[in-house]
Amino acid sequence: MSRHVQNKCRERRRLVLRGLVVLSKGPLMARKMCSLSQSLLELLRDADGEVVGIMLRMFTDVLQDKDILISSTTALKVAEALLAVFDKDNSHVQLLSLDLFCKVMELVVDEGKKPLKSTVCQSLPPLLFHCHDENGCVVEASQETLHCATKFLKRKNFIHLVKTEKLWQFAKRLVAEDRSRAVEHLRQALLYLDSPQEPLR
Repeated sequence: MSRHVQNKCRERRRLVLRGLVVLSKGPLMARKMCSLSQSLLELLRDADGEVVGIMLRMFTDVLQDKDILISSTTALKVAEALLAVFDKDNSHVQLLSLDLFCKVMELVVDEGKKPLKSTVCQSLPPLLFHCHDENGCVVEASQETLHCATKFLKRKNFIHLVKTEKLWQFAKRLVAEDRSRAVEHLRQALLYLDSPQEPLR
């Protein structure tokens, strides 16, 4: 089925994806689907918001089983793909992506945590900005995901700032303490100057 998700016919592709969602609800099949193919991961970058939403629901269903742990390779690929989804103009897709990002951090195998740290660090600026989103649900989910990310990185000083909603101090400290990433963080921030949302700008 994963071979057919690249079909150029949009309706046929959506039909295959809905089938995968149904299959992912079974615990045995969910375990088998943990080894996600690259073709499925690439759909998280699809321009079709419905396709992305279906994929996010499928991945989330797969990870409902608490006995499932994510391999380091899969966790890294999923997390990297999710970074681009945080900024989708569909709030439902954003919420699904934020929830899945938390699950990836929670369920990655121990040896996968170190490779994942770099991607989690990249997530901090977009999560911080979406804490000022116009959609209240996105704000709440972004704050929760930012809290999960700072816990994953074991940055106690940042955890306190998120919990007390001192987000401006969080931003200043992020640039001051992550000097090696300061240019990257600022480059990410510049992208939000073109946001249609005034609070984000």
